[in-house]
Amino acid sequence: MELEKNVIPVLVDDASVNDISPAFTRRKAVLELNFFRLPHDLFEQAITVLIERFLTQPTLQELRIRTAKEHFETAKQAADGEDWEIAEAEYGKAVASQTRPEYFFGRGLAKYQLGRYDEALNDFDAAISLDPFTFELMQNKFNLLQELGKLEDALNFRRRWDRQAEMQALNFGSRITERLDRQEDIISAIHSIPELVMLYGDLPRYHEISESLATLIEHAPAKVANRLLAELKAWRSAGTLGT
Repeated sequence: MELEKNVIPVLVDDASVNDISPAFTRRKAVLELNFFRLPHDLFEQAITVLIERFLTQPTLQELRIRTAKEHFETAKQAADGEDWEIAEAEYGKAVASQTRPEYFFGRGLAKYQLGRYDEALNDFDAAISLDPFTFELMQNKFNLLQELGKLEDALNFRRRWDRQAEMQALNFGSRITERLDRQEDIISAIHSIPELVMLYGDLPRYHEISESLATLIEHAPAKVANRLLAELKAWRSAGTLGT
């Protein structure tokens, strides 16, 4: 029984929870779940459906991720057709299912097109807080501030973004190199940074590692950037993609 998935314990006819043997190692965890009662004559048909839906299908987290991606794709199609109200609604549903910078960014663009500039800025800020490195996110907020006549705010924001991207890259890069110095492999070192996993973890392994390090190399101070570049080249030369 996979308790990490959507498990529904089934009691057939008059079976009781107390019938679960104390020797069953997960008895306590099972008892804490909600039970579903099922007549014996429907058992085979119902169990087939339950197994298909709740055990072979994705976990709740995976379902949320898939749902978010579906709303995101629908939102992009609406944006391409300049249907900004539908785009905003679909981006919002994506945000509700999973927190990702591109979802906030898309919703911010939709709100901008709908003339709700302050709300757009809030979504741009949320996107930048999740991804402090992507130039496009910064540039859109910078441009919007200029359009609103806030030139000084725009210039100050740009300078802050540069500094914060550098400091964040220094922080992440230093943590990675510390682990490498302790003889950890590069994949484990990068996976110790949740923010990088969130940004690039859905990519194939080679691209995940390459994009993670390339981002840090672009923004980190020279000493850390050079070390990461050397590690990236060595990893690529070794050809060990990891599992």
